Amino acid sequence: MKGCIKRDLSTMKKGALLIGVAAIFLIVSCGTPPAPAAKPPAEAPAEAPRAAPPPSAPIPVENLILDGATSYTVVRGDTLSKIAGTFYGEENSYFFPIIVLASGEAVPDPDLIYPGTELLIPNLDRNLGNVGAKGKVRTLIDDTAGGYEQKAKPKAADRLRELVRGL
Repeated sequence: MKGCIKRDLSTMKKGALLIGVAAIFLIVSCGTPPAPAAKPPAEAPAEAPRAAPPPSAPIPVENLILDGATSYTVVRGDTLSKIAGTFYGEENSYFFPIIVLASGEAVPDPDLIYPGTELLIPNLDRNLGNVGAKGKVRTLIDDTAGGYEQKAKPKAADRLRELVRGL
């Protein structure tokens, strides 16, 4: 009988050893990271940034004169009023809606501009000196003031309305 018990213990040790090896194999094989997924094809680049039009040919954007416009790339910390103040003078920083209009879809919200965005900065004097362009600027700034009223930003709306009254 002692021999049977000894053989059973030996068999049990072998079984336990097999189970242990199998468990280690499972842990190691399940613990390895999966193969990396195939990368999706690269998306086609968005529309190329718009370059400033040549100064020889005025191009109207809804009556806005882009003759003599300057191209500008937004950097970290920029705001549209800060950019307008740089190009038009600090006293004219609220003329930023002209930049929004000229830059098209690059600026869907005047409060949200991002580094790397290409803007088109129209010549302020040319636009205010042209009757059709000046009317468009007046309407544009008035519409922008309404947008700021809806955003509950009365100070910006009031400043824009003052600007319209002065045109």
